[in-house]
Amino acid sequence: DAGIRFAVPDTFAVKRNGKWTATLNPAVVPPVRLSETYVHVVKQHRAECPELCDQLREARWTLKNIAQRLQTIEQAAEAIVARQGAFFDYGPIALKPLQLADIAQAIGVHESTVSRVTTGKYISTPFGTLELKYFFSRSLPACEKGPAATAIRRLIEETLRGEDRSAP
Repeated sequence: DAGIRFAVPDTFAVKRNGKWTATLNPAVVPPVRLSETYVHVVKQHRAECPELCDQLREARWTLKNIAQRLQTIEQAAEAIVARQGAFFDYGPIALKPLQLADIAQAIGVHESTVSRVTTGKYISTPFGTLELKYFFSRSLPACEKGPAATAIRRLIEETLRGEDRSAP
């Protein structure tokens, strides 16, 4: 059906030696590389065709940017998993408050970078494939060190689902 969309996880949450970690999904890493033959030809003819050198430089720059973006996605996922470890053991009810600034500081980038690499990027968890943005939630104003607002909403949903519908 054209209306059904499946999210392919960009990362996986994996438990190793009792500790949760995140790894990139190799299926989403583009198998892009420069042709050694092309590089060799460009080097041989750099004097006659300087525009080829420019194209080679641009191709290398593009590959470097792809690698850097993938690294940033993996670092952000790893930092999220490290801070939300209880979620991976117990589910949404165990979510802790987390802000973009927390992850930005942990991996040494700007908040806007964290926002970009977590939007539309997914992680496979024991509780389903979730957008990395899912893990960002503020605490309730009255309890800064308490559970995330998302965890409290989940608890309320579970409580309501368990009620007798004929006598709530």
